[in-house]
Amino acid sequence: MIIRTLLRLLILFGFNVVAIVILLYLLRVNTVINYYEKLQSWLPGLGLLNTDTVAIETADRAKELELIELEKFEAVRENFLLRENALTVREEELNALADELATERETLTTEREQLLNARERAEEIAVTETNYETKVRELAARFYNMPPQSAADRIIALGDDILIIDVLARMDGVAMENEQVSIVPFLLSLMPAEDSARIMKKSTVSLE
Repeated sequence: MIIRTLLRLLILFGFNVVAIVILLYLLRVNTVINYYEKLQSWLPGLGLLNTDTVAIETADRAKELELIELEKFEAVRENFLLRENALTVREEELNALADELATERETLTTEREQLLNARERAEEIAVTETNYETKVRELAARFYNMPPQSAADRIIALGDDILIIDVLARMDGVAMENEQVSIVPFLLSLMPAEDSARIMKKSTVSLE
């Protein structure tokens, strides 16, 4: 009995709801009343009551998401550009440093070659001087022990006034070391007058 009564009430309620919906639709069509606005004002926050509002909110949300993604992309892009610029600057610095090191290396190589050449020349000069001094000593000792005229002739035959003067100076020095009278003035007197005058003019050897 109770169930039957409830069924009747439900059926009656259903008919009433259908009747109300139909009535509201007719009023809507006839622009008598905008029941969507009324219901939305009565039940704020129910977006399901207005499809246009839902569409607008969805579009706005999509735009917000798009803006957020665009901002993220711009941030990543800006960061990438900054890193790229930093790498470019660093690359330029390294290239400049490489050029500087290459220039310094060339300078050091040139200086090293110059030092080597200078050392070689110094060694050659030292060897030449040593050989020259040895030659002067040997010639002075040889002429010192020769007969005076032969010694004078052989000295002139050297043909090099500088060498002749050095040999005579060496002979004069040996005589002084041995506390003997130098034979150099006597040898000069035995030479041809022209040769003797030329050598005496160039030489600092004492004739006394």
